[in-house]
Amino acid sequence: MRRLWRHWAARLQADDQGNALVEFAVTLPMLLALFALFVEGGRILWAHQQLVVATRDATRYVSRVADPANCNGSVAGVNATAVNLVRNSQLAGGSNNLPVDVTVTSINIACAANNAFRAPFQAEIVLTANATIQLPFAGLFQLVGGANAGTLNYTISDRARVYGE
Repeated sequence: MRRLWRHWAARLQADDQGNALVEFAVTLPMLLALFALFVEGGRILWAHQQLVVATRDATRYVSRVADPANCNGSVAGVNATAVNLVRNSQLAGGSNNLPVDVTVTSINIACAANNAFRAPFQAEIVLTANATIQLPFAGLFQLVGGANAGTLNYTISDRARVYGE
């Protein structure tokens, strides 16, 4: 019996036909997690860039429309247009231009006095957009030992001098 066991163990030890399959099965979860990390990183960068561009466009629009003499009063009327600019990259209507699973939660427009320009008093628009990005691969990162961060919250702010119409 012992001789039969030794003969069978020697045959198993000499046979290496399944090594590649076992090595692939061991490395596949790490490769999938790395791929998901690249995809999520790319989505986050894309969403961040789209939010920055939309916030800059909305700030630029509000700074051109607002009245420099009555900044706070003139900003209240363009709030809906600024929100639409950030969400849809259009003045009115349109569909969502932001990547999938990105939600603009709030937009705040404020006027601030800035004495850094040549004029003694110059109004300045400060537009702040808060957004939430849903991460679809968050569960996969939790499987490989990462934290479960299902959402990512952004606050993007931009300033522009009020030129008026």
